[in-house]
Amino acid sequence: MRFKFNMSKQYNLIRDLYEEEDFKDRSELLEYLNYLMDTNNRYVCVNSRSRNGKTAMASLVTSFYSKDIDSREIFDELYIRDTESYRRHINNHNVIHLNCKLPKWKCRNYEVYICNLEETLLNELDKQFPNIGVNINYSLWQNFNRVYKKTGKKFMFVFDDWDFIMNSNRVTDEEKDEYLSFLAELFTDAEYVEMAYLTGRDSISRFTNNRYLDMFTEFELSYEDSNDRELVSSY
Repeated sequence: MRFKFNMSKQYNLIRDLYEEEDFKDRSELLEYLNYLMDTNNRYVCVNSRSRNGKTAMASLVTSFYSKDIDSREIFDELYIRDTESYRRHINNHNVIHLNCKLPKWKCRNYEVYICNLEETLLNELDKQFPNIGVNINYSLWQNFNRVYKKTGKKFMFVFDDWDFIMNSNRVTDEEKDEYLSFLAELFTDAEYVEMAYLTGRDSISRFTNNRYLDMFTEFELSYEDSNDRELVSSY
């Protein structure tokens, strides 16, 4: 799975975009997220039919917050630098960036897909906190909660294309319901979640009927023209 704590791949993408002549500063999103960080409203989902748009925004979020990335050379030149919350948040969070769109051999069925997700996440937790002893017999949320209770460390989750498996014809309706339940268990009322930022093609409500993940505020990433994009109000 394409997953690693505090990845720099996302920063390289943002750096490449920043160097383009028609780069648009969308760092006002970060000011909004700073305001929501570690509050009851810390669950955000951005939807767009364009993969490049939402992936770029997810990379922007990871590049700004991740502890293991020094991204000041870019963000010192953007709108966000003049906000009160800038220095408090830049490169100061434990970020988990997950690209949920996997190659076919890793998602040939739901069981393979979810096992890849769980195994990779547990392995990374074990590498980051070897002295705590991640227990593979525990669920993901139990392991995260255990780490939080012992270290006080919280996590920012950035899941790009979270609904990839929901749009797959390889997955049954029952398995899709299991996936939604899995995400709800990971995120709902969890003390270790500092923020959950998801991107997807479709509204969460399309799949859940408000049974799962109803704590998320959703936004649509709209395009006024090919070189401009902005978040429109939630729905």
